[in-house]
Amino acid sequence: AANASTSLGDTYVIPLATALKASSMHIGFLNALSGLAGPVAQMYGERLLERYSRKKIILRFVLWQAVTWLVIALLSLVFLKGFAQSALPIILIALYTLLAVFGGAIYVSWFSRMGDLVPEKERGKYFGKRTAVVGTVGLLAMLLGGLIWDIYEGKGKALIGLSIIFVLAFLTRLISV
Repeated sequence: AANASTSLGDTYVIPLATALKASSMHIGFLNALSGLAGPVAQMYGERLLERYSRKKIILRFVLWQAVTWLVIALLSLVFLKGFAQSALPIILIALYTLLAVFGGAIYVSWFSRMGDLVPEKERGKYFGKRTAVVGTVGLLAMLLGGLIWDIYEGKGKALIGLSIIFVLAFLTRLISV
C-alpha cells in the first residue's frame, strides 16, 4: 500500500504542477526542495528516536503523508474553482516538500524497526521477495494512474483525473498506516 501511494503520487506530481500552470522554475524548485528535504529530515527523524518509539514515529508521519496527499488532491479542485490560481504551484511545492520531510522523518525508524523484526539470516530472502512485490504493486499502481489520467485527459478533465489519482495515493497511504 505504501508503494502504491508513492507510485501514484510521485509519478503524477509533475503533471499536476503542469496542469496548475507551474513554470519550469516552479518544477525545478519542486524537485530540488523535495530532494533536499527528505535527507535533511532524516537527521530530525534520528533525534525523534530519543523521545518517541519507532512505531509511534512511523505511524504519525505516515498518517501525515496520507493527509498531505489528500490536500494535494484538493489543489486541482481549487484551481478549477478559480481560487488563488497563481499561488497553487507554490502551495504544491510546499506540500510536496512537506511530504518529503515526513518520509525522511520515517526513514531511520523504519529501517531500525525492520532490522529488529526480520531475523538477520532471513533478511536477504525477505527483502528480495519484498522488493519483487513492492515493484509489481508500484508498477500496477502507476499503470492504473495512467489509465485514469488518460481517460479524464481525453475528456478534457485532466485535473479531475489527477485529483482521483491523488485521492488514491491518500487512500493507499492511509491503508499503510
